[in-house]
Amino acid sequence: MIRNEKNNTIIIQGVAGSGKTSIALHRIAFLLYRFKNKLSARNITIISPNKVFGDYISTVLPELGEEPIYELSFENIAQIQLEDIIQFESDKDPLETKDIHWAKRTRFKSTLYFVKQMNVYLSEISKTLFVPKDYIYDELIAPADFIKERFFAYQSYPIKKRLQLIADDIYHRFTSRNTMGYKVPRPRTILSGLNKMLKMKSTIALYKEFYKWLDLSEMFVLPAKKTLEWSDVYPFLYLHAAFEGLQESQLIKHLVIDEMQDYTPIQFAVINQLFPCQKTILGDFKQLINPNHLNTIEDIQTLYNDAIYVELTKSYRSTYEIITFANKIQNIDQLEPVERHGETPQLIFCKNKQDEMLKLKKKLKLFQASYRASLGIIVRTNSEAKSLYSQLLPDYNINLISPESTRFEIGISITSIQMSKGLEFDEVIILNVNHDNYKTEYDRSLLYIAVTRCMHQLTIMYVEKPSHFLP
Repeated sequence: MIRNEKNNTIIIQGVAGSGKTSIALHRIAFLLYRFKNKLSARNITIISPNKVFGDYISTVLPELGEEPIYELSFENIAQIQLEDIIQFESDKDPLETKDIHWAKRTRFKSTLYFVKQMNVYLSEISKTLFVPKDYIYDELIAPADFIKERFFAYQSYPIKKRLQLIADDIYHRFTSRNTMGYKVPRPRTILSGLNKMLKMKSTIALYKEFYKWLDLSEMFVLPAKKTLEWSDVYPFLYLHAAFEGLQESQLIKHLVIDEMQDYTPIQFAVINQLFPCQKTILGDFKQLINPNHLNTIEDIQTLYNDAIYVELTKSYRSTYEIITFANKIQNIDQLEPVERHGETPQLIFCKNKQDEMLKLKKKLKLFQASYRASLGIIVRTNSEAKSLYSQLLPDYNINLISPESTRFEIGISITSIQMSKGLEFDEVIILNVNHDNYKTEYDRSLLYIAVTRCMHQLTIMYVEKPSHFLP
């Protein structure tokens, strides 16, 4: 079940460039100073969307005057918890995966309704999964009623843990009442007998049964033997917490979760199990990167109904001209720019792909002659970024920011919109902003993310017909 102590969490919903991460880091600095006798950097963890973003914000962390703060991703956490239990696939790129059945499964598991259904299921099976019987060992008997009474007395524990506690109880019961000197079985032997009273013996069996209970067996697919799809990892962990238990962290006393819009309610539910501590949760639901995630900021507020909620509407990253441009893309008026002026965003028409490459190279030459430190070339997908990197690498000193990357480097970087999340560049060039590439409401969100990565100079290139989202 979801656990969260009152006022133990702060949720920061902020627009692009509003300084959400900086505020979170300053909050950490305050906590480290305020509770310096009780709290150190080793007691704080940041969950970030990728290793590049973690490396990027680490440039700020030394300013806190502390040792480095530990960073994790949701995939790291799953690897730790599921080692020697079951394997899983990494998440697929929704922009490059055409499997509509996979997308449907992912969407279904991304909702708050899904968590509520899992809670109902857990409530029901806790009453039916274990069928107590008399435990008999030679002349010694532990009645079924006694075992049942102890099972529900320990209902705050995972089911397998309950059986261990009951085995200890039976052992002590036999020992204390053994006036005839019968041989008493060890707790491990008793536990073996109790395990036979379970209708299902593993979490994976329990998880499969959940979809039968929903009458939606098609929603659970194993891509390989003993291997979960990514969307099944945290639902599996949620059931595993109730059945066998998880490795809860007693060391971490404050958890920061960045880019909250990229994570689902079931992931937050598991995090609450693993880290029963203070939390700072931040993000911007206007920057949703996964079209198969249907959760909302209201869902997060429901999960943390006693949390302090803060909304940031002023953007400090970009110039007035860039933020005004971004506002028109999203048709929003909450995004308030600071009065820092710069160049008007430039839209460049290209006759074809060859012409676009020629004009891109002219822009790169201008950047190399400028005083600016960073240029981000942003394309729609990771495969496009990799292809463009291969084309430009022979002639330029450039960096590729991909899902495999671990470092953020200054200079010229090529990246996808997905990997640009949370990053910022002095100058940004967005390629292929054509009508066919950016035409849906989801595409509008992607374009908004790309535009708001830029601090000073923004260039958008398109071939033939531009996206109708462009002002």
